[in-house]
Amino acid sequence: MTALIIEDDDLKMERLRGFLTAEVPFLRVEVARSYKTGLRALTELNPTLVLMDMTLPSFDIQPGTDGGRPLSLGGKELLRQMNRRGMRSPVIVVTGFDTFGSGANLVTLDQLDAELLREFGSFYLGSVYFNAASEDWRDRLRELLRQAPREGLS
Repeated sequence: MTALIIEDDDLKMERLRGFLTAEVPFLRVEVARSYKTGLRALTELNPTLVLMDMTLPSFDIQPGTDGGRPLSLGGKELLRQMNRRGMRSPVIVVTGFDTFGSGANLVTLDQLDAELLREFGSFYLGSVYFNAASEDWRDRLRELLRQAPREGLS
């Protein structure tokens, strides 16, 4: 069984990997670092669980490149792609932002979470606000993992 982390920040990715390894040791953890590689990995791996960032670069960032246009709601677009393709891996969004967009398009994490639950509730489990200076995110992630289908994580 495989967990997929779609995350471009090394510190957050390592913390999430360490958390999953400790909490669900039988899962193999794979990582994708952008929207493009995340979509490819979702298709190829059919993961048991997905932890994804909401804000992602378009492409993997390589030395001398910037990863293309940053997608402030790249995670939402990945959820749309999963839905279109009939993928039903349980998804948890883990983000370090509490607001997205700007001006009239500004949404809070709580508003976005409610929208994602309405639109993708059959496989979207919820969101976690990640703060590297706190351990609170671990409790919220643990709570959401308990909601994941048991046949995948037990």
